Amino acid sequence: MKRSSSSLSVIVPIAISVSIGALLAQSLAVRAELKLAQAPPPAGEVPPEEEKAKRKGRPKDEEPAKGQDAQRGGDRAKGDPRAKGDADGGSKQAQEKKQRQERAKDDAARAAKQAQEDKQAQEERQREERARAEEERRLQERAKDEAARAKAETERARVKAERKRKEDQDQREAERASREDADRAKLTRERKQAEENAKAEEEEVRRERAKLEQERAKLRKEREAAERERAKAQQAKQRQREEELKREQERLAGEERRLKDLEDRLKQRGDRARALSEEQRRRADELRERANDLRTTERRLERLEDVQRQRQRRVEEGGRIIIDEPDRRRIVKDKERMVIRHDESERFRLLARDVRSERRRDGITVYTFTRGDGILIVSEVDDDGRLIRRYRRTPQGRQIMLIDNSRFYRRDRAFFEISLNLPPPVIRIPRERYIVEYSRASEDEIYETLLAPPVERLARTYSLDEIRYSHELRARMRRIDLDEINFEFGSWEVTADQMPKLERLARAINRVLRRSPDEVFLIEGYTDAVGSEEDNLSLSDRRAEAVAVVLTEEFRVPPENLVTQGYGEQFLKVETEGPERANRRVAIRRITPMLSQGR
Repeated sequence: MKRSSSSLSVIVPIAISVSIGALLAQSLAVRAELKLAQAPPPAGEVPPEEEKAKRKGRPKDEEPAKGQDAQRGGDRAKGDPRAKGDADGGSKQAQEKKQRQERAKDDAARAAKQAQEDKQAQEERQREERARAEEERRLQERAKDEAARAKAETERARVKAERKRKEDQDQREAERASREDADRAKLTRERKQAEENAKAEEEEVRRERAKLEQERAKLRKEREAAERERAKAQQAKQRQREEELKREQERLAGEERRLKDLEDRLKQRGDRARALSEEQRRRADELRERANDLRTTERRLERLEDVQRQRQRRVEEGGRIIIDEPDRRRIVKDKERMVIRHDESERFRLLARDVRSERRRDGITVYTFTRGDGILIVSEVDDDGRLIRRYRRTPQGRQIMLIDNSRFYRRDRAFFEISLNLPPPVIRIPRERYIVEYSRASEDEIYETLLAPPVERLARTYSLDEIRYSHELRARMRRIDLDEINFEFGSWEVTADQMPKLERLARAINRVLRRSPDEVFLIEGYTDAVGSEEDNLSLSDRRAEAVAVVLTEEFRVPPENLVTQGYGEQFLKVETEGPERANRRVAIRRITPMLSQGR
């Protein structure tokens, strides 16, 4: 737009100047013609207009007379010198008139030529402007190509740096493990040495105390002997002996003070020995905690291996593979699609003081969970664990419907047969607002994201299973990637040091629920691409459930407002087939606008 404006600013003045030149040339030509027309005819010459008028008005019989007059005029011209001079003057005036006409024509020609030259100059300048604009466009395209190449180089450098970082991290992990082994051996040696030193200190204290008791016994005997000596002393020597006894008592008092000081020092030494023993026990506890951490890591693998060992696999009619896991999880593999389903009722027991179940005649089981505040959570499921309805009932009798799949439910239709075939949504907002990184977002930004409407208008409401198993449908709601919550390889445990990181999310969810108690949030679990598809699907489902459990147990988020689902190694955040901590993650989004709640 700036280039077009600059071109117009140059072309418009040129066009105006050319038009002005052409008008000046035309004006000069017209002036020349008018000047010629207004000039008086030479002497003896009849103006052309009068000649024409005479010719029009003269009758035919005067034509011969005209010839005669002309003859006579010619004769007079020949014989009369004055008439001849007049004729020469008229010829000179005609010649001057002709010259003036020629000059006017030359001026008009020069003006037209000048206008033509101005027009050619304008066209030349326009061609130059167009060439300059084309050159600028080529330079911009070249700059864009250079920027794209620079971006590609930057991306390659980032990938290389990431690979180097991963190698360095693996090396640091190996070095840390080696250091921990060395520290563990060193602490073991120090603890053994400290125990030996403590024993030596205790033995020395016992010996000092025994010596102190012996000296005290000796002093008592000497005091008793002195008393006997004083009783037996003669009257004459009594004063002298009393003085000696007084000196002896002072000496004994000094000795007792020395023994008391020695006892205090022994007590302090014993305190130091106990403190040293306490320090050794503390360090031993630290070693035990580290060992427990190592055993916990080993147990994680054992737990996944336990799940693998207890799986029961069967093939149904049509080649569909069903894999049942020990905690009421079921993996279904049908053709190229694999999904997982689990029983969410166990999470509702976390805050419940009473749980009851009732099977109706239509095959639906109704679970009722009573919380300590008197609120009832009612969940209706079929034999396959499919949720029909879920609602909350307050002590005042108010019923809040959370999920109502009753109008979509068909007993003869399996949940994995759901297919919507929706096109991907058109995202018109910045990507950082569409997918929010938890580590960079404030609590207010998390709250706003959880309350945001769909990015595209919805045609209707959907069942929970349609939302669970349709990526394009879920993509119509903004999501939050919990990038601060990472999982160890092969683990679904949220460690104690990561639990406080979920507090901001819990506060935002509870804030939304205070505003609208019927909101429902989907927690999604993911893994990296290492391992089998079945293991990753089960692992991701358990990770989503683990985050939901922490939100409920630690931060009192109502479990009935949460739904969890695992997606395995689908939708990798970092495209790599190797182990990647960023891919072992959990995300959350609000699904209430899409969800059927019986309204």
